[in-house]
Amino acid sequence: MYAPCAQRWFLYPPDATPHFSPVATSLSWVYDEYPQLRPSEMPMECVLQKGEVLYLPHGWWHATLNLGETVFISVFV
Repeated sequence: MYAPCAQRWFLYPPDATPHFSPVATSLSWVYDEYPQLRPSEMPMECVLQKGEVLYLPHGWWHATLNLGETVFISVFV
């Protein structure tokens, strides 16, 4: 069970082809597209709990799914 303020992250490295839809929400992608992915097309995944931080290197593709009330801050350095 996830904490009420967790986020699920889906990650593809820069040299991979992401399977996200630019016109769909992350939730609809998880329900509609994600179950259809072949094993070789699956993204790397992690779940961030309250107080955790994820460093995402330049060029990585990502999508996030809020698993409760969350705050998201993105900074480009």
